[in-house]
Amino acid sequence: MSTIKGLLVFTCVLVAAAFMHATMRHQPEADLDSVFAHLNRVMLDLGLVEVDCPREYDSDPYRYRKCFASPYSEEEFIQAFDVKVIGSYSRIFSWRQDYGVWGAFYHLLSAPDISFSVGVKSAFRDREVTKLMPGRKFVAFVRLTLERAAQ
Repeated sequence: MSTIKGLLVFTCVLVAAAFMHATMRHQPEADLDSVFAHLNRVMLDLGLVEVDCPREYDSDPYRYRKCFASPYSEEEFIQAFDVKVIGSYSRIFSWRQDYGVWGAFYHLLSAPDISFSVGVKSAFRDREVTKLMPGRKFVAFVRLTLERAAQ
C-alpha cells in the first residue's frame, strides 16, 4: 500500500511540476505582442484612429510603436486612457507636460519588466502632425511605445 501511495504522490508532484513549468515558461516576444495588441485595442476602443508616425520618430529604437489621432483634447485623453488601463497596468511616472507634450509611463502589473509610455500633444502645434490627422474632429496626436526592461 505504501508503494502505491508513494507512486501516487510522486505522480502528482511530477504533474504539478510540469504544469508550473509550462505556465511559467517565458516567451518574451509573445508577451510583448499580446500586450501591444491589448493597448492597441484600448486606443481603438477610445475612438482613436491609427496614423503614420511623424518622420522624427523614424530613428527611435522602439520596435513596438504606434501613433494615433485622438478626438479628445490632451486632458480628456489622459482621463479616458487612465480609466481604461489602471487595474491591469500601474503608472510608474505620472502625467507631466514637457515642451507641450504630456507623457506618462506604465508597467504591466503581472509582468513589471514590461513597460510602455504614452505621449499626447495638440495636433495643431506641429505642421507635420497636423497633416497626419484624418479629419478636423481629431485634435490630438498620441504616441505609444512598449518595451521590456533590459535584464
